[in-house]
Amino acid sequence: MGSMKEIIKTLVEIPSISGDKEQIGRALEYIDRFLSERGMYVKRLESNGVESLFATTRNTKQPKVLLAAHVDVVAGDSEMFKLSEENGRYHGRGIADMKYSIAAFLQVVDDLKDTLHLHDFGIAITSDEEVGGNNGSGYLVRQGYGAGVVILPDAGDSPDAWRIERSAKGKIALELKTKGWSAHGSRPWAGESAIEKLTALLDDVKTLFADQGPDTNTLTIATIWGGEADNMVASNALARLDIRTVTNKDMDVIKSRIEKLAEKYDAEVSVPYPSLNTYITDMDNPFVKKFIKTTKEVVTNYKLLEARSYGATDARFFADYDMPVIVFSPALDGCHAPVEWVSKDGLAQTRDVLLLYIQRYANILTSDEEEAKDTAKLKDKAKVLSTK
Repeated sequence: MGSMKEIIKTLVEIPSISGDKEQIGRALEYIDRFLSERGMYVKRLESNGVESLFATTRNTKQPKVLLAAHVDVVAGDSEMFKLSEENGRYHGRGIADMKYSIAAFLQVVDDLKDTLHLHDFGIAITSDEEVGGNNGSGYLVRQGYGAGVVILPDAGDSPDAWRIERSAKGKIALELKTKGWSAHGSRPWAGESAIEKLTALLDDVKTLFADQGPDTNTLTIATIWGGEADNMVASNALARLDIRTVTNKDMDVIKSRIEKLAEKYDAEVSVPYPSLNTYITDMDNPFVKKFIKTTKEVVTNYKLLEARSYGATDARFFADYDMPVIVFSPALDGCHAPVEWVSKDGLAQTRDVLLLYIQRYANILTSDEEEAKDTAKLKDKAKVLSTK
């Protein structure tokens, strides 16, 4: 792996936790310097204190192919921010979600540094995906940045196969607030507990999500706050809900039903940050079909599965602007978990797939008619590069 191992080691050992501007800045500076030194046009953008990077081989906001990823990660113990190796796997916080892909992106640029001018592709790195993405990818698309096709290697855990997303659930976050009136803890009859009102409301809300599973709408009661002191009846309580939906219509229906339940408890219902729409991949899109074809040629030791994602990614922001998005993952596991890993061959194959795809479909000199003639040559070149 050579240089790609050094890249991923550097990225993992920068603790770029969401909201940590200093460490996120370090990571983006490293990526900026790497790409600039190899001849890419690099722009740094900021929205509400959230920084993003957009780099292209040509001076454009709309390359033919865009490789997209986020550099922010969830929190973890300090020991997790060190790269380790075991049983053909790289371990480290954020390595699967999703710094492995950034390492692959940078290696592709390094492999093509002498011929970048013959290719039309870009790289977008954002830093707020773990907290909604609205000031990262959302901001980029609102400013006119995009591509003919976006490749986002963020399909989640897949320990035994490569995954390409056929669809992804939508997400709505709701905040429930209840109020009571305080009293001394020894005189509960003199007050009204906001916490008891909230828990009763949550029990009612849970009835809307019976028999939860991979193919249903789901509810997670994510956080609860309430009370002022150990010896007081709580006058305020708040809960935040993480709701995933199979269709966009379900978002409005569920919100309406929860608001109706909340009336019984005189509770306030609000949306703390924008919802994310469901996402469906057009598997017949030419860009998608070509990506699947390329992947099957490079990846021969894993099955390529088409799957529905339960989590949310930045794909929705690009899809909302009618850009085809390819969301995939190689063999990896442990996203947001104590043990997070990506397989070494999965990392190498990611680079090889992206390299071959860009050489075929982002090469400004190669037409579709010439593709068949060049396939064998390009595939051989990718194999040679993967051994370096």
